[in-house]
Amino acid sequence: MRKLFNLIITAFAVMVSFTSCDDFLTVEPKDMVSVDKALSSRDGYVAALVGVYEKMRTSYSPSSFLFCSGTDELANIYAFPSYSAFPSLNSCYNHDYDDTNFDDASGSAFLSMYELLVNINVIIEHLETSDVLSDEEFALIEGEAKGLRALIQFDLWRLYGPVPGEDMSDLVLPYALTASKDPLSYSTYPEYFTLLLADLNDARADLAVSDPILKYSNDELSESGSIDGYNDLNWYYRQNRMNYYAVTGLLARVEQWMGNKDQAVTYAKEVIAAKNEDGSSKFSLGTTSNIGDGDYAFSTEHLFGVKITEYDDEDYNSYNAAAVGDSYYLEGTSWDGTVRAFENYTTDIRYVGLMGTLSSNAMVYNAKVTKKYSNMSEEDSGEKSIPVIRLAEMYLIVVEADSDLGEAQTYYEKLLNTRNDDIKTITEDNQADIAFAQYVKELWAEGQIFYACKRQNRSTLPVSGASISTADYRVKLPSGETNADL
Repeated sequence: MRKLFNLIITAFAVMVSFTSCDDFLTVEPKDMVSVDKALSSRDGYVAALVGVYEKMRTSYSPSSFLFCSGTDELANIYAFPSYSAFPSLNSCYNHDYDDTNFDDASGSAFLSMYELLVNINVIIEHLETSDVLSDEEFALIEGEAKGLRALIQFDLWRLYGPVPGEDMSDLVLPYALTASKDPLSYSTYPEYFTLLLADLNDARADLAVSDPILKYSNDELSESGSIDGYNDLNWYYRQNRMNYYAVTGLLARVEQWMGNKDQAVTYAKEVIAAKNEDGSSKFSLGTTSNIGDGDYAFSTEHLFGVKITEYDDEDYNSYNAAAVGDSYYLEGTSWDGTVRAFENYTTDIRYVGLMGTLSSNAMVYNAKVTKKYSNMSEEDSGEKSIPVIRLAEMYLIVVEADSDLGEAQTYYEKLLNTRNDDIKTITEDNQADIAFAQYVKELWAEGQIFYACKRQNRSTLPVSGASISTADYRVKLPSGETNADL
């Protein structure tokens, strides 16, 4: 039994009203009320859940530990950051988990994620005795809450847990099912993933009978109050909520991690095949049209994205390795990340359309930087949604896991035709490698590449070419957790 940073529930912060119908929750101390009072009405539940999404901006932002300032550095996809200038990034890059700067950064991310879980569990626990919601409202809120809990718990495991198949009997992490003040029990892999799958299956069943995304297109759901019978914010903007297809996509991701290939492929294909009533695709792969519209994060692919008010990539034209716009790799040097990451950098739109070049700055020349988040400042026209689960990943799950190589080839070609990348022939021997190469290109600057390396237990990192051990893949728990009640 261990403590979790003394996460004690003393109050639950919610806003009792919205400034407009599509505002996300802004939490202020003067608006804090007791849990029971806050969740005594349907508006209270709606506000509390929106509050969770608003808090997710801390953990799931481009410059967060779970994206470019942590897991991407663990994957070595950017140029080497100096210790004197960027100590926490340097310790991530070197997998120096005993460094105090790494411990501080990791500990802050760990705490933020468990704080999210606390807030989610408050909602779920109160739903059990609530009588203020209709059956449909209850199913929607519970489904989203359990889906979010599963997402966060899985990300914690992917970061701090072992390589799949290793250390199966170790007590690794707690699966937080309550908001109790009592210490949480740590779980083994079988225990943890039993609870994780239960949450996802419950969420999927709830959302199957309540989620408007099954009836209406994402365009129709992009204007709050536009559909008869759906008058409130919680029914809209479903790509920025843990919707039915986001949960299904997350199930595909989890089953792939567990090695259940057939089940992962089944879920992934369901998402890919999703259609609107008029026969059009529910989600569409990004193309040069998205890039032309300034939609560099390919929002049409988002099964789930965290909605933000703005992300000002203000350092895009100056060097700051902590900012996503300036996490870079170099061309034409002995450290040739371009060649390793992009085999085709003449037509592949993920390179020619989503990478920019810094002609010069204080520390480096000809640095290549991602443009994914460069059109999201307050005055920019880009869709302000940070990708967490994308359609392209579903294609890659099929490419890697489908036992029918003809099917895998078909999905592979459909994806690469939208990217203008060179197509290869998939065989049993190269299937995993072909999929992995595409993960690197697709998920650049989205915090996912380290997990792809870890899931396949690759001995060499794809961009830096550095060796990595199985032990390095198991990130050390923060000292604030491991020093308590060992």
